[in-house]
Amino acid sequence: MTRQQLTKIAIGTTLLGAALVMTARSDTTTETSTTTPAARGLEVATVEVAAVETARATRTIRLAGVTRAADRAELSFSIPARLASRPVEVGDRVRAGQTLACLDDHEFRLAKQAAEAALAELEIRLAQARREESRTERLEAAEAATTEELEQRRAAASALGAARDAAAARLGETRRLIAESTLEAPFSGTVTAVHVEPGEWAAPGRPVVELSGDGAVEIVVEAPESAWARLAVGQPVAVRLPFVDIETSGRITRRSGVSSGPGGLFPTEITLDHDTTVVSGLAAEVDLPLAATDELTVPIRSVLNPGSSRPAVFRISDGRAERVEVEVGDVVGDRIVVDGALAAGDAIAVAGHTALTDDEAVEVF
Repeated sequence: MTRQQLTKIAIGTTLLGAALVMTARSDTTTETSTTTPAARGLEVATVEVAAVETARATRTIRLAGVTRAADRAELSFSIPARLASRPVEVGDRVRAGQTLACLDDHEFRLAKQAAEAALAELEIRLAQARREESRTERLEAAEAATTEELEQRRAAASALGAARDAAAARLGETRRLIAESTLEAPFSGTVTAVHVEPGEWAAPGRPVVELSGDGAVEIVVEAPESAWARLAVGQPVAVRLPFVDIETSGRITRRSGVSSGPGGLFPTEITLDHDTTVVSGLAAEVDLPLAATDELTVPIRSVLNPGSSRPAVFRISDGRAERVEVEVGDVVGDRIVVDGALAAGDAIAVAGHTALTDDEAVEVF
């Protein structure tokens, strides 16, 4: 053969080999694209699944608060004066009507004495003027006095009557000032704070003494809007005082319709059932049962890290595991109420999922 013929044979052989290689690769690619990871010999997590279901459930939320007396008073004077005495201190037990503080009422008492003297004098003068008026009426009837004289007597008696009434009003005002110079306990209880010391100026409305009453104890909690709308006055609640190991109960007595801040929290008052062992100032945990609604539930064993701040489940879809964070609620049989980006009917992993990662390939058995 010539050199030219040998060259043509070599080129042809090379092209044929390349074609065979491309065909083999094409076949391999086709086989790979039509088989599962398991069929290709790759390791794939195998999980068991269950469906997200709905159930009629009563959810309970736990909120924190502090006990306080249902009867509380921040006592102040309505008139300005210097504080003369305050015979109570923080922690003192007081009874209803007991004196808690007194203003310096010396000037008020002097004014009262002057008003009493003025009133007494005007009473005498008025009595005399009315006697003169009556005598002049008799004389005028007997034509022994003129009508003009009678009118003068009547005018004098009327003026003295008005003066007597004004003096009586002044006396009443001095008595009021003296009475309001003393703060008395409106109910029996304990002094919880004092704000003005003897000798200091007590302006009107400035708190002088704070008092917490005996008897009913209440707790105020801040309920989120979603829960607040489902609470009702009179609804029973469970209360726990963890630091003194007391469990008791109470009822919702007030739901404020005004949010306490931009976070959408609404003050809610709970009055405890009578329990003489509970005092003010104790940390409290209140379990508020919400009105029954349709809730999403999943098997308890599907929830990972249920006691942490980020519990989660794995939703299985199209051979992939998707991690979905949830909030857990009450247990209903072998299932638990959850709140998250789930829907009834979603497939949730209940076995073989503890080591899964987000978007991992899985197979369902």
